[in-house]
Amino acid sequence: MAKIRTMLKSIKIKIIKTFDPNLRRKISEDERYAMVIARKMISDKNCDLLANPYNGKMYARSDEKGVLLVLSSNPEEVTIINHVYCYNVKLKGRSYNSISEEMEMEIDRRREKMESEYRKNIQHSLKSIANRISND
Repeated sequence: MAKIRTMLKSIKIKIIKTFDPNLRRKISEDERYAMVIARKMISDKNCDLLANPYNGKMYARSDEKGVLLVLSSNPEEVTIINHVYCYNVKLKGRSYNSISEEMEMEIDRRREKMESEYRKNIQHSLKSIANRISND
């Protein structure tokens, strides 16, 4: 499943590079820093990640760093908040798509890990029930 996803992603990237005029656009300094912050928060295992499909927003919260990151699809922007500052940075085309895909993939990885941990426990429980029934 992961190999197929990776292959489809690489095909998508090739198509985008061929037809997207935004690829020639320079990324602003604010956009670059916002992307660095977002990537670090997404990769941090101590950071809570949430997605709200109803309003198209994704959230990353780090209690130890005291930062909340909100990735919004309409408008395509990232909001970085702590108790001292709040920055809204507009992300254009590939910048938004890149961060959005990374966040979705990490949320999906964490969900799959959590689900498999629970499924392993269920399998062991069912195995013990089956053994008890067969021993009776």
